[in-house]
Amino acid sequence: MKNRFANVGNIMTGDSYVFRKDLERKLLERTVKYDDYGSINVVGLHRMGKSSLVYNALQAKADDFYDKNIIVAQISANEANSAALFFKNIVEAVYEVVDEHNDVDDKLTKYYEKCKNEDIVTAGSSSLKHFFKIIKKSGKRVVFIIDEFDHSEKLFSDFHEGFNILRQLASEPETCVAFVFVSRRLVEQIESKCEGISPFHNILEILYVKSFSNEEMDEYFELNKDSEIDLSEDEQKKLIEITGCQPYWSDIMLKAYKEAKDKGGNADLETIFLDNDNRRKIYEEYENMIRVLNEGKNKLGNKLYQFVFGPAEPDCTDLDADALYAYGIIVDKKNMKLISDKFKEYMIFKERQVDFYSLWYKTETKLREILKNKLKDEYKPNWEKYITAKYILDHPEELKKLLETHFDKNNREKSGPCEFNGKKYYIYQYLLSSDLTAALNLKDDMEKAPYIDEGAEITILEALYTKSLFFLCEFEYWKLHLDEIFGDRKKFIEKAKHLSEARNPYQHSNGKLLNIYYKRKTKEYCEALYECIEKFLNEK
Repeated sequence: MKNRFANVGNIMTGDSYVFRKDLERKLLERTVKYDDYGSINVVGLHRMGKSSLVYNALQAKADDFYDKNIIVAQISANEANSAALFFKNIVEAVYEVVDEHNDVDDKLTKYYEKCKNEDIVTAGSSSLKHFFKIIKKSGKRVVFIIDEFDHSEKLFSDFHEGFNILRQLASEPETCVAFVFVSRRLVEQIESKCEGISPFHNILEILYVKSFSNEEMDEYFELNKDSEIDLSEDEQKKLIEITGCQPYWSDIMLKAYKEAKDKGGNADLETIFLDNDNRRKIYEEYENMIRVLNEGKNKLGNKLYQFVFGPAEPDCTDLDADALYAYGIIVDKKNMKLISDKFKEYMIFKERQVDFYSLWYKTETKLREILKNKLKDEYKPNWEKYITAKYILDHPEELKKLLETHFDKNNREKSGPCEFNGKKYYIYQYLLSSDLTAALNLKDDMEKAPYIDEGAEITILEALYTKSLFFLCEFEYWKLHLDEIFGDRKKFIEKAKHLSEARNPYQHSNGKLLNIYYKRKTKEYCEALYECIEKFLNEK
């Protein structure tokens, strides 16, 4: 008996493949249909059917295309561990196709051997280009499929020229290779991370692969009847509600549905989704999706929370919304409707499960550690005396009245000095003064406390409130070269201000009262600071 779900997750072929008419048409028109042709980026999130589309449209018909003097060859980028091996794999894949058709000649073999024996990183791309020039002169053209192209980010991290070589092979008339790059992220995003030499992505047409269309979903339901899965109209609506017509999610659900039917059990789709194993599989897919969205420089996964739950920050642009729509994650831009209600439920659930306390503890501990080391390096053994002398004030209440008359405490950047008892004072000196005074008293108490480990180093930083800890970082930013760790000072202040405000509700176990976006942003900022410190410490 036929069971199209026996190989769920693999490339779908034959009767198991849902014919994606519009996508195939665009792919073939770009690569093989006309005398004029070009390269294309087939892009889509995890398990959307990108590889199945390319296989059925091109690879499965490779022999027919060869009869028309079109060589269809393929590799997966993640099969190579270096740029040199990557390009050797390309040459070998093309040569094998020509050899299988008994079409090789001595000249082609000569350059094939040269490419195999040379390291393109050190020897250059001359032999590689000659190889493809010979192919083109023979009256043939190459359509070359590179699956898992996201991996090129690693391959070309130390060989940025790799993108330029691909561009030359694709755009120069003597070679004119039609590349089909299959990836989860746009080639533009992959290339930007590697600082590509040329704007390689500009020569590519983009083909997004997302969930099944209504027409494709109808065909999907028909195919499933061959596996004795004949859903009622209500069941079809329920499946679409759960999966948003996403191919792999739908397969997970119907595989479990068939197994339940075969065992004579409950085949209710909602019950099937709630089954721990099935829900775990789909939640893993949600996780993969958010992870891929956040791999790009625009951090679309984080912005998705802002678009859906609000409020959206100014850096959430229409282009970001367009990208999420192109991926098929947002299906209605006007109302910011997600691919499925279950995915929205997951986003809410995920935020409720975030343990901020351990993350916050790690981040704040690292921040205190790095600040202490920087202060010791700059001010030597007497750093505590220097800090207290600089920021703890005489007559603070009198100075406070004077400062409040002249300066806005929230606008420290523009606050100049004021004269008090013949000395110059700045607003930030008052802001830190009372907290540092309290910290000195707390430090004395901590040193005497019976619960403190014997020999533990207790400094004023261990006793300082979170907000004042950030103040101290901010005011000593350039002196301690903290820009080497956190980068732009204004961006650091933005994160510090948010985390200072968020500290109170979390400290009082009121995190449940905060909206999802605020919690997401808090987590993102904590992680960002922690990663900066870890990177700095690892590079020392």
